[in-house]
Amino acid sequence: GYEVLDIVDSGTAAIAVSQQHKPDLVLMDIMLQGEIDGITAAEHIGRGNQTPIVYMSAYGDDATVQRAKGTAPYGYLVKPFNPQNLRVTVEVALEKHRLDTAAQTTQSNHLKTAQQAVQTLSRRDANTQLLNEQGLQDCFQSLLNQHSAIPKGNVGKIIPLLYLRLDSFDRLYGYGIEACYHVVRRVAQILEQTIGAN
Repeated sequence: GYEVLDIVDSGTAAIAVSQQHKPDLVLMDIMLQGEIDGITAAEHIGRGNQTPIVYMSAYGDDATVQRAKGTAPYGYLVKPFNPQNLRVTVEVALEKHRLDTAAQTTQSNHLKTAQQAVQTLSRRDANTQLLNEQGLQDCFQSLLNQHSAIPKGNVGKIIPLLYLRLDSFDRLYGYGIEACYHVVRRVAQILEQTIGAN
């Protein structure tokens, strides 16, 4: 029920075919012709394409199995084996790889979301959720870039800038830091309600 893309007898050829076809699964013998054995070839294939490998070998000794385990294979069949064992091993390996790939995608998406959240938080004041100094610099630079893109002579080439200062703010320190935070939050709310979110 599966399509066999190619059958090769050397490790070098196995690497080349895997790079060319990018198969869903590689069935790898350990004893191959040429200088590269199946385990070394599997290291190259797994590293380059993240293709799942199932070993098929007449060797089941500890040393060979330990070397093979270092490549994180999806299965290891000791010859002779029957077609049913091969079919089950292939199906299990493909399903495991599908689940691993899905988990990696989910993890990658979570990481991207977390990075975006961190980037957003790094540009916002934790108390007011308004842009902090870095966020304001980025925003102002964006406005300057838009401003410089407007052709000369066009109307509306003004960048309004409002600078607001709270007089005698230091007097609030006597009431504690939470009181200071509360006043700043309230001023931010009034500004947003009056001027708008932008």
